[in-house]
Amino acid sequence: MLSGSTSDPHRSNTRRQVEGMKETLRTATAPPPNVSAAESKAVAANDKFLSGQYETQQLMLKRQDQDLEDIEQAVIRIGRQGREIGNELVAQDILLNELEQDVDTTQSRLKAAQKKMQELIRKSGSNTQLVLIVVLIVILVILAVFAFM
Repeated sequence: MLSGSTSDPHRSNTRRQVEGMKETLRTATAPPPNVSAAESKAVAANDKFLSGQYETQQLMLKRQDQDLEDIEQAVIRIGRQGREIGNELVAQDILLNELEQDVDTTQSRLKAAQKKMQELIRKSGSNTQLVLIVVLIVILVILAVFAFM
């Protein structure tokens, strides 16, 4: 078979498709058939309406795109704030743990001091010494409070 032969089924199918496309283009670009003025007016009104609808849709799409961009920026800000809050919580947890250790240490020292005071009171038995010991305990508590403020 020769390559230029028309008996090739693929070639004839392609020719038919090309001819069909040519016909479609001719009818799409052909002047409209004779139509009445009312039909022409209706077609023009329809085209105007469709054009207006298209413009309205394009405007709505632009607004929706802007809204989506605004939402995206808000989500990014919220994400940053969430990370900052998380970092602050970690820092506060560290500070609370340090404070808890300091309070435990002070509490242990205070208990030891109280035991010594009770032993001293038991040995002394004097009211003057008792008042002096109470005053010293009050001073110790005040100093402990100021030390951790």
